[in-house]
Amino acid sequence: MLYSIFLCTFASLSTAIGGLIVVLLKKISDKTMAISQGFAAGVMLAVSFVDMLPECYNNSIKYMTKDYVITGIIVLFIVGWIIGIFVEDLVVPEKTEQTEQMYTAKKLSLITTAVIVLHNLPEGVLTIFSGMNNQRFGLSMAMAIALHNLPEGIAVAAPVMYLTNSKMKAFIQSLLTGLAELFGGLLALILLHRFISESFINGLLAIIAGIMAQASVCQLIPTGAKFTQFKDVFIGILLGVIVMCLGMFII
Repeated sequence: MLYSIFLCTFASLSTAIGGLIVVLLKKISDKTMAISQGFAAGVMLAVSFVDMLPECYNNSIKYMTKDYVITGIIVLFIVGWIIGIFVEDLVVPEKTEQTEQMYTAKKLSLITTAVIVLHNLPEGVLTIFSGMNNQRFGLSMAMAIALHNLPEGIAVAAPVMYLTNSKMKAFIQSLLTGLAELFGGLLALILLHRFISESFINGLLAIIAGIMAQASVCQLIPTGAKFTQFKDVFIGILLGVIVMCLGMFII
């Protein structure tokens, strides 16, 4: 059990390392914001379509028919997309007398943080229970999650840095976002151990993939383009997809 908690802690703290990368920058410009939001969208889309949904399919096909698995994944993905719309309505702030750029940065900060926290909670469950069932598999899973938590930390910290110009606030927000993973794992270990099953985790993966895809397509990409131009956002998307795919290939 302690080994699994250690793995989950290691994976969680890697988000803060991503935030530290942003902190080392002198200033976040409009172009950097556009690229970082495209990067965040690329990371989320790659995680959803190259990692989470295939993982859900491969795990579910062991005990369900192909048609049933595909239908279930599509339905749960749509459920996640709808949840993403509600999350967006909850966290988007009311427009004030701030400049358009500052309001946009605040909106991106809240949406990115909320979506990644929602993603990290079940990811913590996956990390802890993987380590308990198989130590070697748990280690490879923690390494993979830590690798894709790095760009998530960048995605969280960049708008905070742009908005507040505070390195400390940017780092703390990325740290707390990452610790949501450890919290989710410990909560499941203490309270939900009896209810956690492979099918439960698979369903959760499909729902979270839907939430992340909705946030990327409907918020991060179009809103990021407001800072400069879509070309910069597209560069960020490509970088995010490449980084995540390389990371998953290496692991």
